[in-house]
Amino acid sequence: MALQQDLVLHPNARLVQIYVDRMLLSYATKQITEHANFSHLRSLIDNFAVAENVLHKLMKQTTAGMLQPAPYLFIQAMERTEAGLTFVELRALRELGFNSGASFVAIYNEQGKLLEPDQLPKPYNPTHFKLLVSMTIGVILLILVLGLIHFLSS
Repeated sequence: MALQQDLVLHPNARLVQIYVDRMLLSYATKQITEHANFSHLRSLIDNFAVAENVLHKLMKQTTAGMLQPAPYLFIQAMERTEAGLTFVELRALRELGFNSGASFVAIYNEQGKLLEPDQLPKPYNPTHFKLLVSMTIGVILLILVLGLIHFLSS
């Protein structure tokens, strides 16, 4: 299953499973459930604002602080998907994710298949990030030194 593999590759990602009027967020060993009336007889998301508040509340409970990078969010539609998800539903789910503070949103069907496979980013590599920060600081220092040399020589 694609979802299980992606969760292994991205251990800091949050998984939100959306059911009729209920969302279940899984992160690390935590599972949190919130109930609200956001569904319709024909659609999983009827009231976008209510669904957005529920997801925001769930995400807030798993975020440690402002210095923590925005998490990846994997959304799995669990019900009312017999005929597949429409583009409108996919967009609504994606918007829910980004509005809740996620830096990346991937949407899966109830079997765990990624619905837009070309977009999944590579796993976060802290060594690569540290190297990028070091190089950026080095370039900034070099520019400052060259500016100082130019200032002193004129």
